[in-house]
Order: sequence, then C-alpha cells, then structure tokens
Amino acid sequence: MTNGYIAIYRSLMEWKYHDVPTALSLWVHILLSANWKDGYFRGQPVPAGTFVTSIRHLQDECGIESNNTIRKWLKIFEKDGMISLKSTNKFTSIKVINYAKYQLSGEGGCTTDCTTDCTTDCTTDCTQYNNNNNNNKNKKIYSRAEPDRVSPSSSHFENEAREILDYLNTQAGKRYTPVANNLGYIEAKLQAGYTVDDCKTVIDKKCTEWKDTEMDKYLRCATLFTDKFEAYLNQQPVVQTAQSQSWHVYELPEYMKHEAEPLEKSSEADIAEVERQREALKERIAQCKNIS
Repeated sequence: MTNGYIAIYRSLMEWKYHDVPTALSLWVHILLSANWKDGYFRGQPVPAGTFVTSIRHLQDECGIESNNTIRKWLKIFEKDGMISLKSTNKFTSIKVINYAKYQLSGEGGCTTDCTTDCTTDCTTDCTQYNNNNNNNKNKKIYSRAEPDRVSPSSSHFENEAREILDYLNTQAGKRYTPVANNLGYIEAKLQAGYTVDDCKTVIDKKCTEWKDTEMDKYLRCATLFTDKFEAYLNQQPVVQTAQSQSWHVYELPEYMKHEAEPLEKSSEADIAEVERQREALKERIAQCKNIS
C-alpha cells in the first residue's frame, strides 16, 4: 500500500479457515506481498495485486516446513476464488482476486498518500479515513463496504477425517468409530497441511508392516497420526520376501502317517515303488518343518 499497510476486515474472523494457523499465516503473507502498484519482474510486467514467488520462498517466509502444505493451501485459495495462479518450473505468480476493490490502491481506492490532507484525487473512502485519523491519532479506522461474508464451518476437515478412518478400518480390519477422540488425531494432521492421500499412504505402509503381527494392536489413530507421522510417511515401503512370509505346515491325514503295509498280491516292483514314494514324502515333511 502507498502508506505501508493493508486493509484487514473483521469479517476475516468468520472465514472458515481463520482458526487454522497455517492458512491464516499464508493468506496474510500473500496480501502483504502483493504489489501495491504495477511493477516488473525480470523485465516482465507484474500488475498491482500480483507478485512472483516460489514454493520454497513461501516456506521460508511463512515458516511452513512442508512444500505440500503450501501447494495444498494455494489450491484451496484458488478454488475458493481468492487467488489465481500461474506457475513455471521455477516461479509461481499469485494474483489476489479483487485486490483493487478491497485494498487502498487501484480502482475505488486512494491514489495518494493518506498521511497528508486529501487531494482532488482522493476518494470518499480516503476522506473518511483522514477524518477518523484526525479525531484520534492512535487509531486507524478505514470505513468501507466489506466483502461478502463466509459462513463459518463447524468442522473444516470432518468429512476427510471420516474418509480416512473408514480407510483405516478397511485396510487394518478394525472397527474404530468416528468419535472425537479418533477423528481429532486425523484432523490435526489435515490442519497441519497433510493430505488425505498422505494419511492413506501411512495406513498402507504400516498395515503392510504390522498387520497380523504383534504390532497389529498399534494400527490405531493414536499411534499413526501423532508425532511419528512424518517418519511413517517418508519411510521406505516394506517389501515382503519369501523368507518373511508365514509358512503353514498342514497336518497329514492319518492314512498317510502309517507305514506302508505289504500287499499280498503286489509284485516286488509295486512294493519298491510304494517304499520310494514313502521316503520322498518323509523328506518333504522334514523340509516343511525346517522352513517353519
């Protein structure tokens, strides 16, 4: 802005993501970073309300560790009509929708420095600002029609959390119910910027590793979606080899356990063949026992 500040409306408190620190931090950073007037980036014009950045730069500026978190919220902002995005392999151009309408520069806003008396270029909005500023030097009140309000949501990620819990029940063979204690762990990860696919990936990896073992009891929300979630997400998938698979030794029928009895009318060749088969069967049984 021309005087070094941006307009923040109280209706922001009714935004459905206002209590998600990552989303709020990123949104305010976008408003602060947008050009207050037309400019250039490497010789290319960048209009007011737009700025050029990168995912890595946004991570560093906002203190957000995961680049997937940045991408997720940018997509949400774009879907909700708050911004538009243009990306290359190196840079991302972010345009704030209706920037001129809700900030001090551009159409409908002040075009001069509001620290001085209003000139003929100033609008009614700027006049109202200066009148209020003269009445109280310690307050900055900017009178202006606020944007359409967004109805608050009772739970931002409940549907996604239920989907993930159902997936856990299916993959792990469990029957966890969608109570607050279970959903809360999952929603905490979604609020931190992880995606539904991230959660399902963790479930798949740990089910492959733990299911039907002594670790099976830890296939639960309180274990999967807490402080070790990041490690689980980035671990290499466990590949089961023939040696790691369970071998099952089946009990032989009783008639196969008996010693072969000679047949009165059998020839010596028949008896020899029976003996050969019996010895071969004993060797196979011994091999199975050694493997188990």
